[in-house]
Amino acid sequence: MRRFGRPGGSDERIVVFPDRGRLALLSVGALAFVVGGFWMLSRGRLDGVLPIAFFGACGLYSLWRLVVPRPLLVIDRQGIHDNASPMGGGRIPWAQITGCGVCEYRGQLMVGIGLVEPAAHLARLISVKRRLVQANMGLGFPPVLIPQSILPIPAGELAAEIEAFRARAL
Repeated sequence: MRRFGRPGGSDERIVVFPDRGRLALLSVGALAFVVGGFWMLSRGRLDGVLPIAFFGACGLYSLWRLVVPRPLLVIDRQGIHDNASPMGGGRIPWAQITGCGVCEYRGQLMVGIGLVEPAAHLARLISVKRRLVQANMGLGFPPVLIPQSILPIPAGELAAEIEAFRARAL
């Protein structure tokens, strides 16, 4: 996480980059599941296609994030630019954000960001992203989720940073 500009100033911003070590581990883990899928196929089990497809996509995404280092989040006076996952929603103005906190699903921590108009946010997403976000919302999660697994700092610390910045920006 890097800070730019004068704290409280109009040029203040926080840029959060992914933890490269965690991305590398995710890539290796995904590769292991892909290999497992091929092993299943070699034993005549057609359900080996599922881990190959899912973990293959996860592995390619994490490798892409390693090779093309783009910020996960940019937090500035206008709001948040979310690029934290394949479902990242782009620019979200502070006026659209109701709050931020930590969510947990089966031991996986995530920073959750609530929105005033989730439907407007969903309308901006491509259909695949929209369906995935709707599925998360169906489980009771906010429309914007940032997984702890790729963050360089604890989810609670990032949520507190976002809330503090939001308080200064509004």
